[in-house]
Amino acid sequence: MIVHRVSTLVVSSLWLCLFLSGRLAAVDAPLLVDVQPDGAPIAWRASGFLHSLSPALPIDERIIPLRPQRWRLSPDLALKAGARAARLAQAIEVVVSDRHGYREAGAWPGDNGDWSAWETLVAEVTTTTGAVAPQRRLDIWNEADAKTFWQRDRGRFLEAWSRGWRAARKADPSVQLIGPSYSFFDLADLTAFLDHCQTAGTMPDILSWHELRDRDVERIGEHVASARALLAARGLAAMPIEINEYLPRRFHVVPGATVVAIAQIERSGISGACRSCWREPDGRSNGAQPTLDGLLDFDQQPRAVWWVMQRYGSMSGRLCRASDPLVLATADGGHVQVLVPGRFGGRMLMVNGLSAPLAGWKGDIELVPDLQYAPLKQPVRCPVVQEVVGDGLCVKLPPMQAGDACFVTLRQH
Repeated sequence: MIVHRVSTLVVSSLWLCLFLSGRLAAVDAPLLVDVQPDGAPIAWRASGFLHSLSPALPIDERIIPLRPQRWRLSPDLALKAGARAARLAQAIEVVVSDRHGYREAGAWPGDNGDWSAWETLVAEVTTTTGAVAPQRRLDIWNEADAKTFWQRDRGRFLEAWSRGWRAARKADPSVQLIGPSYSFFDLADLTAFLDHCQTAGTMPDILSWHELRDRDVERIGEHVASARALLAARGLAAMPIEINEYLPRRFHVVPGATVVAIAQIERSGISGACRSCWREPDGRSNGAQPTLDGLLDFDQQPRAVWWVMQRYGSMSGRLCRASDPLVLATADGGHVQVLVPGRFGGRMLMVNGLSAPLAGWKGDIELVPDLQYAPLKQPVRCPVVQEVVGDGLCVKLPPMQAGDACFVTLRQH
């Protein structure tokens, strides 16, 4: 849980903003952003992708502005496009179980006490993907808590994890291993997984899970804090955490929900996160096509949510403190940028800590409407109403629907 400290100066400016300004309408409690020189540098931790890449598409111009930090690939896709993914992103990870497949009627690791096929498969994936991208990481099994992806009991999965861990390390002693990549955060399940790994000596290098439940979209920060406490209690406080799929289908292409997720992920300080992929209304999977998990339509045109990720990728400098953890703000010298989800539409944005003279700061506001699967050529420029109030700058946010988002930029002239 992130606690935001609001100084007396900020509180004073807040009350001035609410009660002394006649030109800016007072609405619900304003959002507060406090520019701090000691904030953590922005790291674009939420800019990761699942599959959704080919050797040629999307074109680099659709990818590079998003500042991708990681790419999550199947073994086959890693062999086809892994070199490109490694060039575009800071890290790639390979989902070993995608090579095995998830057919209900097929053979599963450990059936009839036979582990040889599974151990051979892991070793082969480790070797072949390492030849394409030596720094790749391996995710042993995807979502073993979901029947779709694991047809045996949990004890069998834990044994498959440990045998896969040993086979991968034998093939490449330096390879980093990620797990358990469960489909949602469950503290009891993660505890049982870590208990097994400590006993077996097969601890992951990176602890991972997915955030795919509707009700958990606003609980990502809470989940990370709980996982860190769990690791610290085992003397594993230094273990990195990754959310290697985030956003449920309901919110997958919704700009406002995307801001809510990426703000928590960025502030949490985890090693990174990847977007999830889903079937679209026409039945096609946007992960099986080079759409950046639905940021682009099937004709390669940007959707509204692409613009959210692009504006996120344009943010620079250091993170600012904000009164709500679902808002993301950065400051970089004479440049402040704020991503706001639609639920705060019509409110005041109060920015404190700007260098004088405050009258020299000019605002720009872009609205990203919730168009779902429709393309969007550009965000919508909005009229800017701003005023110096006390020691801060007040900016009126545009009216928004819950699924919308807006991007506020302040520049010193």
